[in-house]
Amino acid sequence: MTSVTMGFHKCKLTPKLPVLLGGFRAHREATKVHDDLYGRCVIFEKGEDRFGLIQLDWLAVDDLFLKRLENQLAELHLPLEHLFVTAIHTHSGPAGVTDTFGMTDVFGEPNLSYLDWCAEQIKEACEIALANQQTFTISVGHSQVEQVGTERNDPSRKGDKSLLYLELTREDGKTVIIYNYACHPTVLGPGNLEITKDLPSGVDEKWPADLVLFWNSCCGDISTRFTRESSTFSQIDIYTERLMEALHEAKQNKKALGVCHSLQIKQYVKMFPCKELPSLEKANAYVVECEKALEEAKEQGIEGQALRLIQTKQEGAVTALTLVKGLGDRKEFPIKITLLEIQGLKIIGISGELFSTLGVPLKEQGIEVVAYTNGYSLYIADTKAYETGVYEALSSPFAKGVGERLLEEIQAIMQG
Repeated sequence: MTSVTMGFHKCKLTPKLPVLLGGFRAHREATKVHDDLYGRCVIFEKGEDRFGLIQLDWLAVDDLFLKRLENQLAELHLPLEHLFVTAIHTHSGPAGVTDTFGMTDVFGEPNLSYLDWCAEQIKEACEIALANQQTFTISVGHSQVEQVGTERNDPSRKGDKSLLYLELTREDGKTVIIYNYACHPTVLGPGNLEITKDLPSGVDEKWPADLVLFWNSCCGDISTRFTRESSTFSQIDIYTERLMEALHEAKQNKKALGVCHSLQIKQYVKMFPCKELPSLEKANAYVVECEKALEEAKEQGIEGQALRLIQTKQEGAVTALTLVKGLGDRKEFPIKITLLEIQGLKIIGISGELFSTLGVPLKEQGIEVVAYTNGYSLYIADTKAYETGVYEALSSPFAKGVGERLLEEIQAIMQG
């Protein structure tokens, strides 16, 4: 049986200052770099086929960059359909890396020169990875992360504390660690003006491995809103210790899967109905209503997390207005599903911000879930989110029930 071989490399993707930061509606120009941003490339060869895991320290990734990457990697015989490209979803990275619904107030105007440069950097990293291929073994472990992420609208709901730990060890002893955990990396908030990976930054610096990849899981409804005491780098340090504890536990209980002999990546694009949007007049009126409620809350002295929930609803109303302007008369919108199978492990990548209520049932069947993969479809919320009118449902382009239909499509893929 032919073994799969692996090489890896990372490249710096930190933009030059001045640059705008993406992810919050506030206009934010970065003042300094706290920690560098990277592209991490793990490239596999299986016979004549090549596959790649590419992780970007960005807010998201979509066709604006993927088409550039496809052009760069074509001469390396790394086709786009063989790639598992993910973003960590930091809100303190460069704006302009996606082109989604014309929402430039959130994502920024496309920064094409930066994207071209990044695609070139990734290509060079892939070339280095391909030049140093070796066989490798895989181990997998699981644990729970405590006191970091919770359901961000109602912390009494279950959420998702699970952490997946993958350890890929080459014959020369060099290791690649991949950990999969669901949480919005928004510890710092819109007041931050420093470039940073945010939540994953500490583990990236401290975990003893030759390369560490963070895969964000089904975090559409998960954040640190109810566990953080401050929006500071000191708070990230506290979370880093908690993540490190969970990683150590997962490493201790890891199970060896042996030398890697099997790997494949398959991509599927499924179309789902867009929600029926209000008229421009009604959308504007709802923004005014939410802004009034926010001002009244401030006047009443409401503070902390209670105020943040009201503010989030106002932000959702503004995003919904943007969708009215950006979607036009579109009736359907795609979600890309990517199936990664490696040495018996089944990992599903979703091109959006999947709710934990939708991802956890898959995990309970032994299917790992990674968000922000090979595209960006915004929020994929559960039915309850639409019924309660939370920010994520207001910000989603999809009709009520699409999240549950997506699970049915994934089940069909896994069975077929």
